Amino acid sequence: MSVEVGSLEDFDEGRIKILKIKGREIGVVVWGGIPYALRNTCPHQAGPVCAGVITRKLIAGPHVGEIDVKGDDPVLVCPWHGWEFDVRSGRLLSDGSLGIKTYPVHIDGDRVVVTLGREADGGPTAR
Repeated sequence: MSVEVGSLEDFDEGRIKILKIKGREIGVVVWGGIPYALRNTCPHQAGPVCAGVITRKLIAGPHVGEIDVKGDDPVLVCPWHGWEFDVRSGRLLSDGSLGIKTYPVHIDGDRVVVTLGREADGGPTAR
């Protein structure tokens, strides 16, 4: 089942917007002009993960004590305990076997459309 959630202009680049879609809380974010949709439930303690911030992936820098940014990979940081998830796949960065559910999203004209349903549910699930 596909659900239109608004115009692409309704979503600020890099800021997650939490929507109630068919009884589910889903965060929709546009990053680099591409929309992503994630279930608003952290696998750790079922916190509202989409209330966190979207940032770029941080990695160890070339020297001790330095931090660098890895490209433009979008990362969602859970506000409760700081768990970091790859926005594109939903996978937890520190343990790829955990993650949050993702949903396929596409743009139809200027409208953002999220696909829901058992066959569309992607990403890893909580243990």
